[in-house]
Formats: sequence, structure tokens, C-alpha cells
Amino acid sequence: MAIAGRYPALGPEKQQRLQKRMTAWARLSAAERQKARENYQKLQKLSPTRRQEVLAEWRRDQEAVVPGKQLGSPPESTLIGAEEAEGGVQESDMEQRTRK
Repeated sequence: MAIAGRYPALGPEKQQRLQKRMTAWARLSAAERQKARENYQKLQKLSPTRRQEVLAEWRRDQEAVVPGKQLGSPPESTLIGAEEAEGGVQESDMEQRTRK
């Protein structure tokens, strides 16, 4: 609801960006939305420096996949590696295998 109140004050480019993001979010399954929320929470727990490193790595990866196209939220494997660097959770064998 807060977004709806601010929407008219946004410039045309920001309105278009918001519409695209809302459309992309609406297309996600409930499980995908939950995973995105979890990834966001994990990212917020990192130090600002580590958060920027993780996001920079994610951006490089997404540019390598589809240049110029934003693909979504950072992958779980990136956040797991970031948590480890911060002293967080340990990876399972499967998570270790799926990391880059």
C-alpha cells in the first residue's frame, strides 16, 4: 500500500521500472517468492562490505548469462558462501557441489 501512495510522485522511468518489477514478482510461484524473501533476509544479515561483494558477484554472473537483462534475486549458493564468510551456517554436501 505504501508503494501505491508514492507511485504518482515517481518519474516515468521509475514508474515503468516499478511496474516491471511488480509484474515479475507476480509471475513467481509462492515457493519462489518465499525463497526470494529468505535470500533477502540472508543478504541483510551480511556486513555492508560483504553484501556489496555478493551483489557484485551476482551481477557479473547475470551479465554472463544474459547481457543487459536482470534475472532475479541472488542465487542461494552465493548467499550460503557469504554466510560462511560471515561465520554463519555450514554448507551441506549438496550445497557445496552446486556452488561455482
